Amino acid sequence: MPATPINVDCFYAIWRELLFFTNTELRLVPDVPTAAKITQLPTAEVGKIHQAVWKSNQLRGDFIERNPANLSGEDSLTVAHWNHRRTGKFFLLRHLKSHSIFIDDRSPAQVYAVHGLYSPLAEVSSPYLPVLVEVVLLPFEDRIIDDGFLIPHNVTFGSGIRGDLNDIYRDAKVRRGSHPAAASRAAQPRRSSGSHANHQRQGSVRVPHLFVSRRFEHPGRRARNRRCRGPC
Repeated sequence: MPATPINVDCFYAIWRELLFFTNTELRLVPDVPTAAKITQLPTAEVGKIHQAVWKSNQLRGDFIERNPANLSGEDSLTVAHWNHRRTGKFFLLRHLKSHSIFIDDRSPAQVYAVHGLYSPLAEVSSPYLPVLVEVVLLPFEDRIIDDGFLIPHNVTFGSGIRGDLNDIYRDAKVRRGSHPAAASRAAQPRRSSGSHANHQRQGSVRVPHLFVSRRFEHPGRRARNRRCRGPC
């Protein structure tokens, strides 16, 4: 059965309001009277607000508590789930039909099946894989998505690192025992109509991953020691 499409309009409605609230509180960019105007800002200015959104969980907690956008309980719970995001450097290994494979830059490695929103990530990222990127991964509905700010690093990988990354991915699939997209859906918390307070009482929500690959030392250390071409 085909996967249910992601409610992209819902995500961006929440995301714009969160960006607008952050900018209003911190006064980062002047003359932004409404959330709708956020999308008209230059990328560099949106980037400033984007960084501030993830800098403090307290700010997002205030957004949920005060609810200036009159979000539903379900949408407020979505924002609360974003406290369990994954942020940092990832190896973007390959693009599959419905999602892309990310491996985080740490040991032991975790593997994520990440879905694009309006467009597959293959259409908005480098065609030359693997590539090292900085990105924020978020739980949304029953998938993992990125928040739209994917920053590539101009690093060249040799055959050894590429082989290690493929081994990590294969090992994760074997250990999980299922297709990566199915693994993500199985692990991802479902949105519900419960309140943010109920969510806190129920405990933390983990961002889903395929599996922790324990067979291989992570190739990230070697990647950082390789010579970069251009800014890294």
